Amino acid sequence: MQIDDDERRLIAFRKHKPPSFGGTRNPIVAANWLQAMEKIFRVMRSQDKMKLLYSAYMLEGDANEWWFNTTQPLELQGHVITWNMFEGLFLEKYFPQDAGERKQREFERLVQGPMYIDDYLDKFNELFKFANYRGVMPSSEFLAVKFQRCLNEKIAELMACSRSRDFATLVNQCRKVEDVCNLSKKSSDGKGSDSKASTSRNQWWKNKGKGKNLHVKQSSDEFKKLGNP
Repeated sequence: MQIDDDERRLIAFRKHKPPSFGGTRNPIVAANWLQAMEKIFRVMRSQDKMKLLYSAYMLEGDANEWWFNTTQPLELQGHVITWNMFEGLFLEKYFPQDAGERKQREFERLVQGPMYIDDYLDKFNELFKFANYRGVMPSSEFLAVKFQRCLNEKIAELMACSRSRDFATLVNQCRKVEDVCNLSKKSSDGKGSDSKASTSRNQWWKNKGKGKNLHVKQSSDEFKKLGNP
């Protein structure tokens, strides 16, 4: 049985294990699904027509019903459904503007605090990605400045001399500084333990010496009582 080009492309698409989408009230889940699809499209270099077909193909349940009910009237009126139209309608339905605004505010308030650098980076990426989902994505320089400005006090002090405005470079520098801080802390803790152990040993010898002198003194007194020279 001969396979045509459309079926071959569909098979290639399925090999990337695209996630299905059945609808959700969680805007983050919806945005994650759309971004996962776009990631596959970039790898496959899909045209807009195929993006639309594949995205609609992966809709299930309530989401599939929503898409059918949304597009049927438009098609009856002679409108051509495009990928941009799908993306706009999908975001309007599952990632409303107020959700993006909430993420924007959360992103603006984000600080590292007690988080490790990688945990801070994960939260940072999540928020800036969704906060700016409907607009232009921020530049690498903007992200670097924001990321550095919100580091915790300890790492920020050690990173004060860094003037890197490349986001990826800055994050790697922060990781190295964090490693140095952790090693320094472990070393300091170890010295503290050694110091305590040394103090304990000195005290033991001191007490032992006192005990020995006391024993000798007591023995001498006893001998005197017994009349021994």
